[in-house]
Amino acid sequence: MNNLPTLMLTTGDPAGIGPDVCLQMAQYDFDAKILAIGDIKMLRIRAETMGLKLKIIACDDISQAQKHKKNSLQVYHINCPHKVHAGILNYKNSSYVLKCIDFATDACVSKQADAMITSAVHKATINKADFAFSGHTEYIAELVNKKPVMMLAGDTLKVALLSTHLPLKDVSSYIDKQLIIDVVKIIHQDVKSLYNIKNPKIYLSGLNPHAGENGTLGDEETLHYIPAIKSLQQQGINITGVFAADTMFIPDNLKTCDVFLCSYHDQGLPVLKTLDFGNAINITLGLGFLRVSCDHGTALNLAGTNKSNCNSLKKACEFAINTHENY
Repeated sequence: MNNLPTLMLTTGDPAGIGPDVCLQMAQYDFDAKILAIGDIKMLRIRAETMGLKLKIIACDDISQAQKHKKNSLQVYHINCPHKVHAGILNYKNSSYVLKCIDFATDACVSKQADAMITSAVHKATINKADFAFSGHTEYIAELVNKKPVMMLAGDTLKVALLSTHLPLKDVSSYIDKQLIIDVVKIIHQDVKSLYNIKNPKIYLSGLNPHAGENGTLGDEETLHYIPAIKSLQQQGINITGVFAADTMFIPDNLKTCDVFLCSYHDQGLPVLKTLDFGNAINITLGLGFLRVSCDHGTALNLAGTNKSNCNSLKKACEFAINTHENY
């Protein structure tokens, strides 16, 4: 029992399906101590609204957490200051959302927890409350002063990103040779550890159409991508490129590549979500501890209806349970 991993489970924006999928997932059994972080009253009301018969247990300290039992949920209570209406955003609850993330992060940094699993938040609502927030990935990395790498992993493929939640107009100036080298090294090390792959095969896409067509359609590949690849290959890292993004994901490459590395968010993630949506997880590499998330957003139209699907969050928990010792 003492060897079971302890997982921090943040419940996300209370107006969205974050609480819903946490409650749905609680119906399953897991070989872990799972501690949900959120407002216990809100979770009890949501469970009742959804028609779920769960035993929701208050847990005043991480050390009190026991092995998760199906149809129950242990909760570390953080007060949500304003009334919650499922499906209706309230920016005044943004500080509560961030406090839940802060608590889970601190637990992982202090080694009180083995991993954190995060549910969906609403970025625009948090920013409306005057918090600079572009996503879990960047926020948690800033808390621990690390350089993050976003990687989504499904049954079919894994896709990592050179840039995360960045406006497209800023991507070109953001990416340079050193950034590519730094990101690839993080991917190489963490994928090697998490998946027990001796030397992961990484395929890198270019920024421009046709990977720049030898400078005709943009010179970023010539200036930054190709020199970075050569440097990494000299260090023994198994990276290939530069690929044109429109042909990088062909079936033959899906069979041989361990991680596809794309330049920006919407270059790679539409492919992964087309093939694996609902079965994928979001892993933040480079933190020094394991943070995993679901592959979907707040889905406000489904909040409180019990029509949401907890499969991605369930997979995130299972991944953390199976890999936390490797990290």
